[in-house]
Amino acid sequence: MRSFGLTSLCIWLFVSCSWFCLWGISFYFIMDPILATVFFPFALRLGLTLHSVKKYWLAIYAGEWSGLLLLAVSLPNYHWQALVTASVLSIPVTLLARRYYKGVQWRLLVVMAVSITVLAVLNTLALSSFHFFDISNTQRLGFVFLVSMTSGLMLVPSCYLIWNYLFQKSWIPLTVDVVSRPVAFRSQHLFSSAYYLLPISCCRYIYLSNSVYLRHFVWRYPLLCWHSVMVGKGRYLALC
Repeated sequence: MRSFGLTSLCIWLFVSCSWFCLWGISFYFIMDPILATVFFPFALRLGLTLHSVKKYWLAIYAGEWSGLLLLAVSLPNYHWQALVTASVLSIPVTLLARRYYKGVQWRLLVVMAVSITVLAVLNTLALSSFHFFDISNTQRLGFVFLVSMTSGLMLVPSCYLIWNYLFQKSWIPLTVDVVSRPVAFRSQHLFSSAYYLLPISCCRYIYLSNSVYLRHFVWRYPLLCWHSVMVGKGRYLALC
């Protein structure tokens, strides 16, 4: 029990600091406190809950709610009830997704995609129900949905890659025997790495050469992140 309490405290501290730092980065991109919360912070919470034990979810959500409380105190002119509602509504969705989040890689990716989409819809409905956005303004509501999808497709697969690499692989301790093993360079690894870096380079070049940053940033990087999961997880991490 003492170990569980200490672990929960550490998780709460980690999530609180990471959540607020990601909110600052999101606010730099969007310049809107409400949408900045929907961007990276909410995606971090989904990525952590999908890849952690359920008994630590309270610490994760407590870290998020602490960040929302701090923002509500610092920015009282904004209505934060919608974000709290969206956070609470995400619990049953994540519980259902966690139930089927097992098996082969394709099943994990499908569950991940469905969870991101459902939570993006919930975020949109939560913001519209509190009249922060006019329900007739479909473009504004669509932007909320797109921001939620973008952040989910960026952070949740990243959490999956870290979780898979650290906790789903057999680790062999380094000994002096490793020195005697020959290093094998394979051409397929070189071509796979080049294929993996090509879309990143093209996307980065287009992004830097365009003056309308956020509008193009929103729809380019989800495709890039899914490419990173499919190619990077299968080929790039195999080299590590």
